[in-house]
Amino acid sequence: MKDDYREIYFLTLCFIGSLIVILATGIYIETL
Repeated sequence: MKDDYREIYFLTLCFIGSLIVILATGIYIETL
């Protein structure tokens, strides 16, 4: 149970992290 929760938590962090990177890249390109 704990391993599944940790895996879901890790996947969620990766998903949010990738979204932030994509948003930051888009804003950075638009401000150039």
